[in-house]
Parts: sequence; structure tokens; C-alpha cells
Amino acid sequence: MNIHRSNHTERLVDGLAEVLATRSNPLVPDLVLVHSGGIGTWLEQRLADRMGFCANVLFLQPMAFIEHLLLQMGWSKDDSWGQTRLVWALYDELFRHIETPGLATIKAWSLEDGAAYQPRRLADLALDLGPRFERYALYRPQETDGWTAAGDWQHVLWSALRQRRPSLGEQIQTLRPKLAGLQVGRVAAFCPGTLPPLVLSLLQDLDASMFLLRPQALTGHPLMASLGGQAAAFDRVLEAHLPKAPRHDHFVNDHGKGLVGALQRDLNQGSLQAAEAPTHLRVHACGGAWRQVEVLRDVLHEALEDTTLEPRDILVMT
Repeated sequence: MNIHRSNHTERLVDGLAEVLATRSNPLVPDLVLVHSGGIGTWLEQRLADRMGFCANVLFLQPMAFIEHLLLQMGWSKDDSWGQTRLVWALYDELFRHIETPGLATIKAWSLEDGAAYQPRRLADLALDLGPRFERYALYRPQETDGWTAAGDWQHVLWSALRQRRPSLGEQIQTLRPKLAGLQVGRVAAFCPGTLPPLVLSLLQDLDASMFLLRPQALTGHPLMASLGGQAAAFDRVLEAHLPKAPRHDHFVNDHGKGLVGALQRDLNQGSLQAAEAPTHLRVHACGGAWRQVEVLRDVLHEALEDTTLEPRDILVMT
């Protein structure tokens, strides 16, 4: 695996375009791991700008990435640990085991006035537990291993799910020896906030390229201390699991003008220099999430009055 680092996203996109340009078989899709669907759409458009077109490239989030590889081996989608399937499986198992002593607390909570079970309450619980179980299976498989020895509701539900399908860790361990025989194009991970060790092991076996957005140096800037904790933790994970992976730095010292350029310069230098107050930066105080959406709609309508602005130039971050 090769790890590419830069303090400018544009340089990382350039590097990814170079990697994808080396594909040997255009009929085999390339795989790019991203942390959200929005980033995948944005990245696809930027790659098309640089390469002239962007075709037969799959932008996948971690669980979808694992599922794609499993399906290449002939696994059934019924064995998937995706959120949607987990939610429905949990909903079914909650009804099946509601009388189990380990689910006594859930049973009492699901009753209304001591009368009958409320399917809506169990459905809400399944909707909440599905994503949590998925994240535990992906990021903390050691925690789920401990559930098999307990007698509480986690043990009951987890054991029931294990009878439906192998655990995610077991699926990946079955997959790894067969990776060499899979037809896979170029593989890359673009600006991941963090990745579980299970996915890192697959990326390493596939000789992937990883592109990380990082400051040029770890400085004492307050934003680095408050917002850089996840990146620092992920760097420690990479150092522990991939200590010999080559590092390629593509840092840029020319940060340009404006507030963003001043902030990038301060992050690299660890300084707090005064910058001119930006006229294009506005803060809206909204009374609730619905009002935020209304204000965002008005702001987008106003912005699109500029005929030179295209929808792909707009990024809404949540």
C-alpha cells in the first residue's frame, strides 16, 4: 500500500487521477473507498474534469466496499451486514425472542399500558440498533465476541443474527485468502476520516493507494487540538498496522489569498495571524433544524442567481 499525504485536496485528486489512469483492463471497475456518498459524487466530477471522463469507477463506503468484494466471491446478499438488512433482521428477532428472559427490559418497554406489544416501538428500536450493530461489527469485533458469552439482550440478539449469517469478521477472514484470484481494478481510499483494521487489512492485500488530507506539520494551532483528534488517532492506527507502507508527501506552500488561504497557512505554521474579515462568510442563527433547511434553500436560490455558478460547485456539509 502507498500512502499519499497533502494539505490540499486538489493535489490528492490529481494523485488519484494518476493512479486510475494506469488501469490495465478497462472492463474491470476500479474501486475508490469514500466516507460518504456526497464525497463520492464530488470526487467523480473532479476526476472527470482532469481525465476527460470518469467511467467504470465505483465509489463505495466501507461496508459497501466489503460487500462488493464478497459478492465477487459468489456470496449471497442475504449474508450482508448492511444496515437495511440488519434492521429488518433485528425487527424479526425482537418479535421471535421477546419472551426470552434476556429481553425482559425490552418487553416491558414495548408494552403500552401493560396490554400488547407495540410494533412501532420495536421498529424504532430496530432502526436504532441496526446502525449500531453494523458499526460494532465493523469497528469493534472484539466487543461483539464478548456478547456471545453474556446472557443479556445483546447476547440474545447477536446470537440470533449469527445463526442467520456468519459474522463480518468471519466473512472477511474467508475472503482474504481468495483476494489474489479476484478480478479487481485499481483500488484507492480517498480522504478517509478513519477506517477499521478489517478494512485496512483488505486494502493492504489489494495493494491499494490511500490519500490523506493532512497539514504539513503537526502544529500547536487550536483547531488542530480541537478538530484534529480523529486524524491523529487514525495516523496512529496506520503506524501500528502499516508501519512499512511508503509515504508520499505532496504538500503545497502557496495557499493563496482570502480567509481559507490564511487559515491553511496558520495551520501549517502553528500561528494565529489576523486576516481581513471576509464579506462572503455569513452565520445564520436558526430556531431548529427545519428552519435551517428553509434558510439553506433561500441561500442556494440567492447563490444560483449567479449564472456562472453550477450546481456541482455547491457543497452542503452536515
